[in-house]
Amino acid sequence: MTPITGVVEKKVAESAWTYIRGWLTRNQDLKKQVEMLQHELAEERSGRLAFEKLMSEVECHQEDESIYWRKDGKGGPYCPICLHDNQKLIPMKNGAVGAFYCCLHKQYFLTKEYRQRERNREQPRQPSYGGPHGWMAR
Repeated sequence: MTPITGVVEKKVAESAWTYIRGWLTRNQDLKKQVEMLQHELAEERSGRLAFEKLMSEVECHQEDESIYWRKDGKGGPYCPICLHDNQKLIPMKNGAVGAFYCCLHKQYFLTKEYRQRERNREQPRQPSYGGPHGWMAR
């Protein structure tokens, strides 16, 4: 065996070992990345499942500006904006009967009953200037 052949074999072996070591390192990095993504996916799924469970416990009253109430009647009203944006049940404060206020969004939500009551409320009478009893009839 000539010294040149030995040097070439050594360089080939070193190159092969460098390649294998790089491949193993990349493989380990990819495994770590896959594990991290699986963990993130599991967290996302659990959050989505928790939100779906939460949504199954409440009902939306669309006629009342989409205010949410618990189906069991033990809670509400809840702000629809808080529920859909933050996925949290944030109770609203009572305003007038049938009006509720979200402190976070600084917004009132009115029930159908409240709106009907406001429409049916007697309007103040305007002074009459004409007709047989008006001031122009004299």
